[in-house]
This record gives sequence, structure tokens and C-alpha cells, in this order.
Amino acid sequence: MRSVLLVLLMAFATSLLAQTRVAVWDPQKGTSEIRFRLDPAAHDRVAGWLETDGITVSRVTAEQVADPVAFSASQYDVFVLAGEAVPRDTFANLKKFTEDGGVVVAFDATVPFLIGIAKEPDGSWTMSPKTPTFAWQTNELLAHFGLVYHYDTTRHNLGFHHRITPLFKKYLPGVADIEDHRLPSLWVAQHKDEKQRGKIYPLIRSLRIDGKDAPPQIYLAERDGRRAIICIGRVFTEGNNPQLWSAARETVVAMARLAGDLKSGKVTPGAEDEIQLPVDMAGPPPLAFRPGRADIDPPHVRSIVRWGRFNGSSLDLPERPSAQSPLARVVLPGETVKLPVPELTDATTQVRMRIAYDKSGGILQLSAGGKQYHSERLSYLDASGIGNYDAPSLAGVPAEITRIVLIGRQPAGVLELANPGKEPFYIDAIQVEVPDGPQRKWQIGLNANQGHSYEGGKVPIPVEISQRWDRLRAGMRTQFVGEPGKPDRWERSERILKSSMDMNPRIELILEGTPPWAAISPERLEEARKAGRPHVVPPDPVKYAKLVEEIIERHGDRIDAYEIWNEPNIKQFWRGTAEEYVQFFNTVVPVIRKNDPTAMIILAGMAGVNDDFVQTLAAGGVFEASDLLSIHPYAGRSPAWDMVYGQFEGLLMSMGITKEIYCNESGFPFKNSEWFRAPPVLDEDVQAWMLDVAMGRLTASGACKIVVFHCGGDDHHFGLFDRAGRPRPGYHVMEDYMRLSGRDGRWCSLSLANEYGDPLTGIYAVASAHEDGSFTVVVNTSSNLDLQPTKVRTPSWTFDDLAGWTYFNGRAKATKGLVELTVAEDKQYIGFYAHGKVDRANTPLLRIKIAEADRPLNFFMTIAGKEQVILKEIRAGEFDVRLDELLPPGLQDVQVTFRCQGRTVIDEVRFLNADGSEPEPEFMLPANISGIPAKLRLPLTDGKKYSAQTVNGEILTMDEDGAINVPLRQRMVIEVWPVD
Repeated sequence: MRSVLLVLLMAFATSLLAQTRVAVWDPQKGTSEIRFRLDPAAHDRVAGWLETDGITVSRVTAEQVADPVAFSASQYDVFVLAGEAVPRDTFANLKKFTEDGGVVVAFDATVPFLIGIAKEPDGSWTMSPKTPTFAWQTNELLAHFGLVYHYDTTRHNLGFHHRITPLFKKYLPGVADIEDHRLPSLWVAQHKDEKQRGKIYPLIRSLRIDGKDAPPQIYLAERDGRRAIICIGRVFTEGNNPQLWSAARETVVAMARLAGDLKSGKVTPGAEDEIQLPVDMAGPPPLAFRPGRADIDPPHVRSIVRWGRFNGSSLDLPERPSAQSPLARVVLPGETVKLPVPELTDATTQVRMRIAYDKSGGILQLSAGGKQYHSERLSYLDASGIGNYDAPSLAGVPAEITRIVLIGRQPAGVLELANPGKEPFYIDAIQVEVPDGPQRKWQIGLNANQGHSYEGGKVPIPVEISQRWDRLRAGMRTQFVGEPGKPDRWERSERILKSSMDMNPRIELILEGTPPWAAISPERLEEARKAGRPHVVPPDPVKYAKLVEEIIERHGDRIDAYEIWNEPNIKQFWRGTAEEYVQFFNTVVPVIRKNDPTAMIILAGMAGVNDDFVQTLAAGGVFEASDLLSIHPYAGRSPAWDMVYGQFEGLLMSMGITKEIYCNESGFPFKNSEWFRAPPVLDEDVQAWMLDVAMGRLTASGACKIVVFHCGGDDHHFGLFDRAGRPRPGYHVMEDYMRLSGRDGRWCSLSLANEYGDPLTGIYAVASAHEDGSFTVVVNTSSNLDLQPTKVRTPSWTFDDLAGWTYFNGRAKATKGLVELTVAEDKQYIGFYAHGKVDRANTPLLRIKIAEADRPLNFFMTIAGKEQVILKEIRAGEFDVRLDELLPPGLQDVQVTFRCQGRTVIDEVRFLNADGSEPEPEFMLPANISGIPAKLRLPLTDGKKYSAQTVNGEILTMDEDGAINVPLRQRMVIEVWPVD
């Protein structure tokens, strides 16, 4: 009996020893930062799930994790945390913990261990260190496990099939895989260095559409015995999308149990469990990263013949042409594709081509019946870099474009699609079609300004101008609405709304801004307050819906459309989840439909395209309940707005959605600000040029509802009117495009081709057909440098920043109009130089002001490649250099250089008129003054005669077949009228 009891006691003791000991981090408080997410409730939930499943759980603070006495692999087997942001003080002991056999489990870790954080005095968490920029980003723990994060948007979010591997299956019995659903992921892969390279064992393996691996949604990372189980997607551990994944609790438990078995040695992964995910693995070509399942019919047209499917994908086409399909996924340089067509008897017949490209140099050419109708040199714009706060980057994202070309009547024969260029382009689908029913209306407007949208002051823009705009997108800042029952609760918000209504009778009201009394919870409101954004905490949907009902009662007769919030896909404007936005939208919209049934419902303009956010909205019925799907197509600092539009269009097509896209916010500043940092140095003319390029590309790709940010009339850097109500040059770009919507203008097709068959480079044209039978055409040449006058601004530098200047052998710091130069300790001098274009006839004087100079310095100019000493051994003072004899005649490229032997403070470097005044900018005429001869074709009515002229009064001739002869110069607006 004693021996039996002893065996039982030993078995019980062994079971206790074998019990996995799990430590779950207790952050105690969250964060007000927008760059990372830290939710104490998520840690509490995970700990609760583990305890419910019988696992021994301890809660540990960051201070304990950082202490080798309080936290070690001898005390705990597994450490669990939300693993993208990690207290920096814990790094050393966490590494020791895994070196001694402990296993880290990181959930909600898109890029695991990327952000070092530290505790604030109030116990909340912030990035560590805060400065300099991005110093908080770290690869220390990633490298510890043999991984590296590589920022490459062409390889983001490509996992489409997500399958539980045998290594994990026994911990998740009965749970189904996720098929045919894109989930977000960034490119975390094995380290390049063989000595630092780790192993990746997928637990939920993610495959691209082409069958290659994407970063797994859940995986085990291992290097030299150090192990971490990483889950990158919240859907697996939060339970926020049970239709997609209903086993969140089971998944959390499974990760912890596997981690314990790894620690105890019960499980040892083998080579068959490993995948290779090298850093330099190429991404898929354009249009090969979405499924090819959907097949939508473009609205408002009737198809005659189609090749491929309109679904944002090329995968339904063969890799190369065949007898069964003359059209393949890609048209290579030098290829011509012949597409058979029946006899085309309708004068409005058009060809819709949806393609993609990722390099400049391809040529999209379309011919029929021996005539060339379209020949465009494809121009890819670099849209890398930060844009619109934390909106997705467009670095390396392919451009997806649609071109609809009028070809009219044609005998039975072939369409020739050719690429005589140097780079390939890729095919989504091509269709021959005719318009069917009313086409889309043009609608071009502006956003309300910023200076008056918080207080509702008078806007100086002349009313006779502002009332012509199709739409004024405006807010009333509902965060200022007081609590119910408060007598003056509407005063401030209505003052703001009135200032917009006074400007324009067609108001699109943005419903955004949470009053404190309507916040979703006091805790969430407090967290948003700490972030300085209390008005973007999600509101209680029912309370806000009641507020909307009152707005409609008070002002519904003056409001044409309601936009449900602003940019809810970024934390800057919505400190909630996509699911919370869906609930908010679905609560507010029925109230609007009931109380203002004729009003348009607009999906909140999203900041760029985020696949996961879009899919959540689609699953929640938001798209079906919207009349327009709005997006803000900022493209970093680039005018490539068409890239965002095409990306969103392709995603919607892949989901079978045909709702019209509305680009209702995007713009450029007239001075450097926010993410629009120098270089280039922005001014009003650069603003106008960038807006010109952006509008040309965007409208040519199919967008015909656009509202630009913003009208101005204040000091805000995006304004198109100055504070005196005078239009800046950028407004005239919008004024031209607004002509398209006049006289009930609707989109119509056209063709524009060089008379001699050469491809048009950087030239885009769009047209509208009006109720009175006339047409308006905007031909935009702003991307063709041969047709643009060159503006030469004479250099004039005062040093609010270092734009245009380069330095070496030391440090340069610009503040308050001065630049301070400091020589490096091991160098004899610091060099400081800049380039510019100068004409001595216009600016014969160079003025230099040196505020301080500890030691003598020399000033040089490089002219015609030869450097000359201009000022020698000078100190503080003002120096004028005469350029009359120094420079050759004409416009000259010069370099100005300072070489300073000690600390020097420079006040200004300016090229001036002879009397010391600032020179006006010089303009050089375009290289092609006479213009490029082109043929413009419109769907003119048979038997009618038409006249064509530019709005500047230039008469254009017309051929017998109705083609209009257009000498392409700068942007032009052409009016075509029927002649009685």
C-alpha cells in the first residue's frame, strides 16, 4: 500500500513539475501614441483564457520582467505579451530568458518587437527614445531570433491561403483553414547574414496566390535555441471576426501549450516543418497578387466583346497568347496583340482598357481600321515616402489605370493592341462596348477652409466664385455640440456650418467629432485626451445617431450629402477599430435615410487603401449602404493620385463591387509643411503644377467626382485662395476642370492621338457631354516637359531650413533664419554649398551676410565648372559681390561654397537686382512653341455640324470625319458646339 501511495505521490509531483508556467505581461496602463497599440484589456483577456483552460498563469510587470531575480527561465516557461511594442528595459533579460530555454509568445505582432517603449510618469507607455525620429524602432530582439524586418510594400499583404500546419494541428483539432482571404502582413523574413539567420516554422502558413510563401500568420522563430511564437494577425487572438476565425481562445491556448512543450522538449520541430523566406524574394508582378474570381460588368455600358475579366487581376488570362486567347497577362516590349471584333455599327463605340505597370517606358497603343486612336507613353511616378499621417505607403505599388477610347464605327476586323515601348504592361481586361443609359455626372468641388472651420468666421472668397462650385465639403465640428438640454449647445457648431453655407448652397457635411458626453466610454475618452485627440474617440453610436437626427431636423433642407466620419482607417482621426466604425455607420445611416431620404450617403474618405479595413467594411454591409465610396488619394508628396484611385478600384473589382469612387480630399500646399518637407521648395506655382499633374492623371483614369483640399481664404498652407480672397494659380487649374460639370455635364469618351502616330507623353484628356448637345474637353499637358515654360527662380536663401544646401566636415543647424556651422573636431574646415541658376543681366548683385565668425572663412563660386575664390579671409559683416563681369552672359549654373575654419553663423545669401531689391522669376519659353499636332475625336451626333474653339478664343479646324485638329500646347479647355 505504501509503495502504491508513493507512486501516486511521485506521479502527482511529476504532473506539477510538468505544468507549464506562463507569465503574462501586465502593462497596467495603455498608451496615447498612434504608432503602436497597447491594450491592457487584451492582456487581461489572454490571461483569463489561459487560466480557464487550466494553465498556471502569473501576471508580471515590466519592472519584474527586467529583473533577473524576479523573472527567469527557471521560474517561468513561457512569457506572453502583445509583441509589437516591448519595454526597452526588458530587452536584456528577455534575451537571457530565451537563451536559458524560455519561450516568448507574442500576439498582435505585425512586426514583432519593432518598437521600444518606456513608461511615462503617469504609468502610460510611450516610444523610447522619443527622439530623434524613428530612434524607437529597433531590430535588437528580431535579430536575437534570426529575423529582419524589410520595408517593401510590393510584398506586403500577399498571404491569401492560410493553413494550419501539422506542427500546430494537434493543438487546434477541428479548426478549419482560412482560404481565399487576404490578411495583412509585412515582410519579416530570415536574416540575410548566415551567422545571424534564424529558422521559421509556420504554424498557420500563408501562401500567395501563386503558391509562394508569404510571412506566416502564426509561426515559430528559432535561432541557436532561442524561440518565439509570433502571431501577426489580431483576427486569430482577439475574436473580432468570428465569421472568419471563431477559435481565438483556442488559438491563444494552443500557442501557450506549444511553447510549454518546446521548453520541456516534448516537441522538436524538424526540417520538414521549416520554410525559407529570404529577404530578397521577389514580389509578384502587377495584377498577379489578387484572385481572379470576380467578373464585374462595368456600369452604364453594354459589352460587345471582352477579353479577361474586370476583377483587378490578370490571373484569369494565360501567361502567353494562344489560339484560344490572343490576349495574355502581359504585353511585352515590341509585341502587338490582334483582337478580333465584329462589325461595329454604333458611332459611340469605345474600348475600355484596364492595365497596370510599374516602370516608365511602356507604350499603350490602340489602332483599328488602319487608324491610331490611342498611343500613350506610360509614366510611373515615385510615390514613396510618408503621406497623410499613417496611411499606407505607395512605395513600389504598381499603377493601375483605365483608359476608355472612342473608336466609333468599324468594319469587322481586328483591334491592334501594341507596346512599341521599352517596358511591359499588364492586362486586367479589355472590352469593346457602347454607352448604355445616362453616364456618370462630373462633380468638381473644394473642401471648406481650415482657418474658419473651428470658429466660423467670415471667409473672404467672393461669393459669386464660391457659389459656382459643384460641392463644398465641410464639417460643423460636432465635438463642440453641448450636452442635451444645454441652452446654447449648438451655438459654436452652427456658427461653423453657417460660414460654409454662406459660401455655397451645395454642402457635403462631414459627420465627425465626438462630444465628450457622447464618447463610447470615459476610459476611451481619457486615453484619447492624453493623445491630444479627444474628438476622434469613437462615439456611442446611439447617442451620436440622436445628434444626427437633430442636425437633419435643423439643417437637412440645406445639406445634399452626409459623409460618415473622416479617415477612420487611421488613428489620427478614428481611435477605434474597423468593427467599431461599421457599428457606428450602420447605426447612423438608417437615421439619415429615414429623416432625409434624398440625401447622398458617402462612406468616410479613407486615407489610402488598407485591404484589411476595406474587407471589414465590406463584410459589415457598409459599401451596399453607401451611395459613393470615398477615398483620399494622397500619394506621399507625389501627384500620382491615379495610383491610389486605381489601387482602390482594383481591390473593389476583386470583391465584385461596382460602386462609384469619390476622391473627396487631396491637395498640395503652397509652402513646405507637414510631410511636404523641402526639397523641393514649394511655392504657389509649384502647388499649381502639382495639382495640374494630379488632376490630369486622376481624371484620365476615370475619376469624375473630385473635391480638392481646400479653398483657403486664410493662412493655411493648402489654401487655393489667399487671406484677401485672391485666387492662387492652383485655383485656375480647378476652375478649368469645373467647366466639365457645367450644363449638367456627364462623362463621355474621346480619343486623342498624335497626327504622326508618335506616342503622347504626359498628355491627358477628358471630356463631358452637356444636355444642350455641346462638349467640353480639358487637355492637360502638364506632365510633358517639352510643352511647359520653364520657370527659373533666382536663388535667395534665408535659413529657416537647409533646403538646397549640402555640408561636410561638420554640422549645420538652421533656426530662425540663421544657419550655424560647426567644424568637426578632426577636420580643418566645414564646407557648405548650394546650386542655382543666375543671369547677371537680371541679378547683378550677390549679397552675403555673416552674423558671426570665430575664424576667417573663404567664399567660392563655381562657374562653368571652374571654382574661383570670391571673398577671402572674411569675418562677420555684410558683403556685396558684383556679378556684371564675373559671370558670362545668359543664364548660368553656379555653385556657391563657404569654407569655414571655425564656428560660423550665416544670415543670408541672396542674388538681387542692382538696387538691392528682390528679382522677379524668369520664364523660358517651351521647347515646342507651335505645339504637337493631334487629332481629337468625340461622339458627335451624325448629320450635325459643330464648331470647336478654346476658351481663350482660338478657333480649331475640323476634318470631314469630325476629327478636331488640336495643336497641343499648355493645358487647354476646348468647347465644341453644334451649329444650327
